[in-house]
Amino acid sequence: MRALSAIAPLLGVLLSAAAAQAAVQGSLTASLGPGLDTNPSRTVANDASTLDGYLGLAATGKLKLTFGEGQQATGRYDVGLRKFFLTNREDLAVQQAALDWAMSLGRVVVGAEASGKWWASVSGSRDYADLGGDLFLDVALARQVSLRVLAGAHGFVYPPAHLGPPDPAAPPVDPKTADADGAYDWVGPQGSLALRWQPARRHTATLALFGALPYYNGFSRYEGSSEFANGADGYPVVRRRDAQFGGQVSYGYRGPVAVQAGYSYVRINSTSYGEASERHRLWAAASAKLPLRLYASLLAAYQFIGYPDGVFLSWDLQLLDDESQSSVGAKLGFAVTDEIDLEARYASYWFELPKVAAPSDPSATLPTTWWRHTAFLGVTLRL
Repeated sequence: MRALSAIAPLLGVLLSAAAAQAAVQGSLTASLGPGLDTNPSRTVANDASTLDGYLGLAATGKLKLTFGEGQQATGRYDVGLRKFFLTNREDLAVQQAALDWAMSLGRVVVGAEASGKWWASVSGSRDYADLGGDLFLDVALARQVSLRVLAGAHGFVYPPAHLGPPDPAAPPVDPKTADADGAYDWVGPQGSLALRWQPARRHTATLALFGALPYYNGFSRYEGSSEFANGADGYPVVRRRDAQFGGQVSYGYRGPVAVQAGYSYVRINSTSYGEASERHRLWAAASAKLPLRLYASLLAAYQFIGYPDGVFLSWDLQLLDDESQSSVGAKLGFAVTDEIDLEARYASYWFELPKVAAPSDPSATLPTTWWRHTAFLGVTLRL
């Protein structure tokens, strides 16, 4: 701590001097308005969904520093707040931050990037933190082709699965009947290769391969059971280890109508029974400016998930992010001025679940489909 206190003023002087010589660009965007959510609790049961209204606020700040012609640093911060009228326990705050730095060395660009996302709600039932950091290398292989090599680490923290600090007066926790402390927390290396082809100024195609090796804090479940192995019945206690790999192909067109489309495949192999999966995802998006200062955008995504073990025991984690589900969405905006817009948005999300027996009652089956619809009407200010 003393060393940090000693060098902090020096770092501040150096950063201030660097910033003074940099070209600075920044922007701020904020949206405020009412909305509706047909399933604010994200309950996996059609008869348990409860429609509720909310007041939403979303803001994005961007900052870009350019050091001469060879270096650039950018930062972005997003925050979303949602206050429900009836289901107050679902009031939430979501934050995202991203930083990256890049330096050009002729046909090669080297850099680093870091990102984080934090979800916090009053109920705490789906709180999580997702953090990652990478080093990358961009190489111009030809006039129209470039390659990006990325390597780094990724981590995930899921407090709802934590048992909390041990109570000295409480009996030992049996991992067969409860999740291990931080059962879904993990950290591990990740990497990717991405080939980008731009045959014309408005057309871009990308092919990417990626992989990761998450090391979990929790135990593996043994075959044929939703319980954690604890050394009984010949099943040793084994920490969960996964291997993730996959690929993606995408295409983008920038013109009067901007279009993006792609397909991705992700395979997860796991030492924990019921956690292996295969995910296929197709997505497409389009946006355009319309007459009378109107603009519109459409987004659709469909994903199919298969489970090699025949069961899926952590389906609740799939409901954390809207990006992990099939969805359709639309936005219509009207530019009142160059800085103020009126926007209307609608989105529908659904998730297909495997038909498996409920852990508490093997004779009953869990719901197999999850739905959620949202709508929002707001004012957006750009600075």
